Amino acid sequence: MKLETFFEKFDQVADAPDAMAKMREIVLELAVHGKLNQGNSADRKGWSIKRLKDLTSKIGSGSTPHGGKNSYHVSGTPLIRSMNVHFRKFVRDGLAFIDDVQAAALSNVIVEPNDVLLNITGASIGRVTTAPKDMAGARVNQHVAIIRTRRELLPRFLEIVLASPTFQSLIDGIQVGATREALTKRMIEEFEIPLPATSEQISVISRVDELMGLCDRLEAQQKERETWHAGLTRAAVARFDEAPTPANLNFLFHPTYSVTPADLRKTILNLAVQGKLVSQDSDSEPARLILERITQQKKSLLAAKQFRQGKVSRPQSALDAPTRLPSGWSWVNVDSLCFKVTDGTHFTPHYVESGVRFVSAKDIIGGALTFDRCKFISQEEHDKLYRRCNPEYHDIVISKSGSIGAVALIEDHEEFSLFESLALLKFDQKSLLPQYLIYALTHACSTLTAGHIRGVGVKHLHLDILRGVEFALPPLDEQSRIVARVDQLMGLVDQLETQLAAFEKTTKELLDAVIHELLHPAADIIEFPRSESDRASQRAAIGCYAIEYLARNPSFGRTMLMKACYLSEAHLGLPLGWQPMRQAAGPWDPWLQDFESLGTRSDWFAVTEKALNNGHSKIEYSTKKGIKTKTAEAIKVLGSQKAEFDRLLDLFADKSTEDAEIIATLFAAWNDFLIDGKSPTDEEIIREVRENWHQRKERFSGSLLARWLGWMRANRLIPKGRGPRTIQQFRLQLQ
Repeated sequence: MKLETFFEKFDQVADAPDAMAKMREIVLELAVHGKLNQGNSADRKGWSIKRLKDLTSKIGSGSTPHGGKNSYHVSGTPLIRSMNVHFRKFVRDGLAFIDDVQAAALSNVIVEPNDVLLNITGASIGRVTTAPKDMAGARVNQHVAIIRTRRELLPRFLEIVLASPTFQSLIDGIQVGATREALTKRMIEEFEIPLPATSEQISVISRVDELMGLCDRLEAQQKERETWHAGLTRAAVARFDEAPTPANLNFLFHPTYSVTPADLRKTILNLAVQGKLVSQDSDSEPARLILERITQQKKSLLAAKQFRQGKVSRPQSALDAPTRLPSGWSWVNVDSLCFKVTDGTHFTPHYVESGVRFVSAKDIIGGALTFDRCKFISQEEHDKLYRRCNPEYHDIVISKSGSIGAVALIEDHEEFSLFESLALLKFDQKSLLPQYLIYALTHACSTLTAGHIRGVGVKHLHLDILRGVEFALPPLDEQSRIVARVDQLMGLVDQLETQLAAFEKTTKELLDAVIHELLHPAADIIEFPRSESDRASQRAAIGCYAIEYLARNPSFGRTMLMKACYLSEAHLGLPLGWQPMRQAAGPWDPWLQDFESLGTRSDWFAVTEKALNNGHSKIEYSTKKGIKTKTAEAIKVLGSQKAEFDRLLDLFADKSTEDAEIIATLFAAWNDFLIDGKSPTDEEIIREVRENWHQRKERFSGSLLARWLGWMRANRLIPKGRGPRTIQQFRLQLQ
């Protein structure tokens, strides 16, 4: 696929997460691989690779004047900080100024026009831009490095290279610092920069600017479209608020409007508690009579000392609200309806393996109580500390901390205890419909402001505020009709949410596939030899070359040989036809054993089995005279890739067998993601290795694998999505 075609079809993937950011990354990645001007078949032909220290006259960072930000002035010499350095732009907001004395102390970091500025610490590490002309004479602090290029490297071209995904991944992989990320001067000096001729650098810069301008225009159009949709959405919601008819409801679910499922749910609940979703029945028993009966019951319980009145604080003025309630409705608060409003005991529980389930605020998920993650306390501790707030069937619990106001109905008959983060509401289930209370309380709690939540550290909804929460109560039969209507509409929202999630997943997968095709087109892969015998001969040659090269490593054996052979194809792109399987020790092709037999018969090398101290054995190789013929053949097969293969083998020269296993397995798992058109995070790569490769990989910790991923980036051992893809082995299920 051509880049122009991608831009023309961008509307098909525009709704994918971070689509515009990925478009810009594609432009930069293609630029540093020489694929913007000559088509995707070009791959940095005629470009050289040089270390940055050989292409620059200055690399250095400054410091913050004594006194920090308190020493800054309103005018003077500009002091550039990391907040001023952004990708593709220099941001003047927050620009600090220092006096002449402070500037003189930083005379070694005077900015010149077209210096490249690179953030080298903190969360913004790697952000890079070119200094504008009016910043000539400015200074930089310790978080920004000045990179001043020589004539052969244009500053804007270096900016493009450093901003590319390849170099950003490299920076992420090699940053150091115990508590904060950092790039050192020495690290920056060792960056290996692809260097075309100056004329081609100018061409690349021009092409990048052209395409970035196109991205800017597409982004502006996208924002304009989103603003237009948002206006339509607000109009549709307002229309439904005024007249919640089926016809107006259809507008809310129309694909033209971008009403989120969360906003739809809020709108539905808002209309439900105002009596706008269903019709009223004048013959229904009014809510005030329900309230009168509950009040009489509470008086009787109070006289019998079975009820204790709690403190009530009025958190909002719903009773004074201008909203006019339908006939038969009444304003109520939580305290007026409930026989008990309490919370769990504040004692820290002693957990046991089994006993009474112990429920806290984190166990309210999606409007329901979940018990699969519950801990347990003993029956004795429950009887002693928690029985006063023992929940019963169809009581209501509300979260007082964490997700404050999350409400759930108790629909389980088994006994359990409540922690202090939950409040318990007991009410007359004959006069009130539990599900209506859930909806009304959910809506009412969503209107609470920060002023109603107390606490210096952990924020809490106190019981007196909760008791005073007000909402509108309809007649009992209308409560039932409202619940049925809300359930119906919420079901439609659930369907919409599922469709949106599926659409987002599809667009993301499509975008990932398109990106993969752009970055790794078929034209990048060398044509395979015509016959399998040709490929087998070339595999054997590469194997012999690796054996001779790595013979000096005492850890070298069959496992390391297989990893080198696998990477000769997956990393270098040589069309050797390996078919690696996911084995315990990493990528493995059974053909290697045929190669060993062939090598022994052909007098290339000898194969021996060495016993190890741990009870295992190791296959080793010792070279013979005949191997020279095959290594000479390998040099022809490698061609221009010989230097890179030698570098690859050098990386294994001092590694243990286990090191080689980890490196090749991480590479293969990462590479498989790319082949499938996905851009994995480090966490996804690590999880793939530990959980989906082979059970023996669980012995490697996530932190260990993360360090090796950093090592791979630092040593430019980064997959490009070339074949072969590894094959999963399935274990026989033996009884």
